[in-house]
Amino acid sequence: VSGLTIRTHLLDLAGEFDRLRDLLITESPDAVVHFAEQRSAPYSMRSVDTKRYTVDNNIRATHNLLAAIADTDLPVHLVHLGTMGVYGYGWSDDSLIPEGYLE
Repeated sequence: VSGLTIRTHLLDLAGEFDRLRDLLITESPDAVVHFAEQRSAPYSMRSVDTKRYTVDNNIRATHNLLAAIADTDLPVHLVHLGTMGVYGYGWSDDSLIPEGYLE
């Protein structure tokens, strides 16, 4: 639609920090869309392995991306779409956890 090419790079954000940092330096993006979180709360509680995977994938991957952006000192905008409803809401009685799509 725009006539621009959107490139995709597959890598493990939780485990390939150096490759991630090098990719940011090479591409020098204006923005990164981070939509790589494991989204299923029931899956995350199925076993010790799925719990560990969820924390590694959701927390460590996001942390590595933020650390890589900071380390490169590039002015990168981060669009983070994830499971913050699980981790960032519900800390008080008047703060509801949003479920589904927001209107």
